[in-house]
Amino acid sequence: MAPTLYLHWTATGYDWIRPGHYHAIISGAGRVHRLHAYSVDLPAHTYARYSNSVALSCACMGGSPDPWS
Repeated sequence: MAPTLYLHWTATGYDWIRPGHYHAIISGAGRVHRLHAYSVDLPAHTYARYSNSVALSCACMGGSPDPWS
């Protein structure tokens, strides 16, 4: 069975890069931060659907003082 790809929006600041949640995070500057091998199961990213999957996320809420800007 082919792996499932999950795309996430972290709803955090542009520079939020934390291991343990996603396999890779794309920061506000567009840099891809590879945090875990794609073969590793990370149970934090999608409840009960993390086996044989890859989680990619964008750190997208960086506006100040309004994070939605």
